[in-house]
Amino acid sequence: MAGAVLNDMGPAAVHHLGRNQGWIGLLYVRRPWRQRGLARALLTHSLQQARALGHALAGLRVDAENLTGAVRLYETLGFTVQKTSVIYHRAYPAAA
Repeated sequence: MAGAVLNDMGPAAVHHLGRNQGWIGLLYVRRPWRQRGLARALLTHSLQQARALGHALAGLRVDAENLTGAVRLYETLGFTVQKTSVIYHRAYPAAA
C-alpha cells in the first residue's frame, strides 16, 4: 500500500461532530511514494466526497512542525488555521 486516507463523513459525522462537517482523520503516504502527488490526489478526492455528501466544511488536524510538507499541502488546497494547541511532555528520571 502506497498511502491511504481515512475520513469521517456523512450523517454519522454530522451527528458525531455536531456540525455539517466532514473530517479527514488520517492521511499518509509511505516514503517510497512521496513527492508524486499521491497525498494531494487522496485529499482532493476526500474533499470532493465531502462536498458530494453535502458538507459545508472539511477539517483535519496536523502537527504544525511536520517535516513532510503536510501544512503546505493543506494550505494550497484552501485549508486555514482555525485553532492551535500545545502539548506538554514530562520525562521521568531513570529508576535507580
